[in-house]
Amino acid sequence: MKKYFYISLLCIFKLNAQHQDSLLQINVKELDVCSKSEWKLVWADEFNGDQLDRTKWFSYFPFTADGSDSCAACRGLVGGEFISDSNLLIKDGILHIIAKKEKASWFGRNFEYTSGNIFSMLGFKYGRFEIRCKLPKGKGFWPAFWTAGDGVIEEIDVFESKGHIQTQTQSNYHHCYNQKGCQQPKWHWTADQEEWNVYAVEWDPYFVKWYMNKRLVPNFNFVFDFIES
Repeated sequence: MKKYFYISLLCIFKLNAQHQDSLLQINVKELDVCSKSEWKLVWADEFNGDQLDRTKWFSYFPFTADGSDSCAACRGLVGGEFISDSNLLIKDGILHIIAKKEKASWFGRNFEYTSGNIFSMLGFKYGRFEIRCKLPKGKGFWPAFWTAGDGVIEEIDVFESKGHIQTQTQSNYHHCYNQKGCQQPKWHWTADQEEWNVYAVEWDPYFVKWYMNKRLVPNFNFVFDFIES
């Protein structure tokens, strides 16, 4: 497995930063999966102020060697929307990621919609990834909170949501080390997505566990069939 995962918040949801809703991590050298101790906070963003903290976040997918947005996929990777900085609004300790029906163009491609995305500048190996947010309602919305592997197509989806299905979210671990390591996306019941909810994943060399409002999502956990050296 690659060493780092980067956090990405995609498309069109609101992130409440008035609580400690953040990424937490354990010390790998002291890893004890049976430990009941509290998580140690090592990185967070409470979205105070009125602008995105550019020392923590990219507002696009940094797929270029120099980390710039000078590539077609950097702002046009997913769906039919263009990723625009103007669709990010921070107010009263809340990040609003806004979707609009408006035309845009990027690297010769035309878009009918715009949206927003933030992507962490730092990567993390193992820990607890957590967010408290509200999700939009309506057909066509597809908000997501996920990690991206370091240089490979590898990710953990904490959640993906389809706006017309308010009672369920989808989660997944994308990578096939062998035939036993492949997992299909799974849907699970969720609380009212238009209210504030806490979504989280705990990841270590042995498992990935999904949580909803501090409760373990039943029958939905990925166990690695190897031990990383």
